[in-house]
Amino acid sequence: MGIGVLPALGLHSQLADLESVATKQFHRAQFLCFVATAFLCAAPYFLISALTLTPNVLLIMARSLPGWIGLALLSGRIFGWRLSWVAPAVVACAVTYWGASGGAETETPYVWWEFTARSPGDMPSLFLVLGLLTLGAFSLWLTPWRQKRMREAILPMPASR
Repeated sequence: MGIGVLPALGLHSQLADLESVATKQFHRAQFLCFVATAFLCAAPYFLISALTLTPNVLLIMARSLPGWIGLALLSGRIFGWRLSWVAPAVVACAVTYWGASGGAETETPYVWWEFTARSPGDMPSLFLVLGLLTLGAFSLWLTPWRQKRMREAILPMPASR
C-alpha cells in the first residue's frame, strides 16, 4: 500500500493555489513526475521482494499496486494531496478485517473484492484494480478548470440582463 501512496504524496505543493491555474505544460510535467516517482518507488520494492517471495505473491503484489495508486489519487483529490493516504489506509483496514470469507476450508477463502490476497489469475480482483486505477486517473485529470467547465455545461449560468 505504501508504495502506491508515495507518488500521490509527491503531488502536494506549497504553491497549490498557483498550480491550480497553471498551464497545460505544467500539468503534463507534473504527471510525468508522478509516473517517474511511481516507477522509482515500485522498481526497487519489487526487485528486493523478488529475492525473498514466490512468483505468485509477486504477481498478487503487482496486481494490487495499481489499485493502491488509484485509491491514493482519488483520496488526494478529495482530501488534499497531503492526505492521499487516507482512503488506502481505510480500505486496507476494511480488506484485512472483512476480506476473509470462510477460512481455508472453502474453495475461495477471500471475498471477491479482496484484491490484495486472491490468486494471481483472479479476474474480479483484476477488474476491481483496473477500475480503481481508472477512477484515480480520472480524479487526477479533473483539474479545477475542467471541473468549472463541467459545472457550466451541466448547470448553465443564466444570462445577465
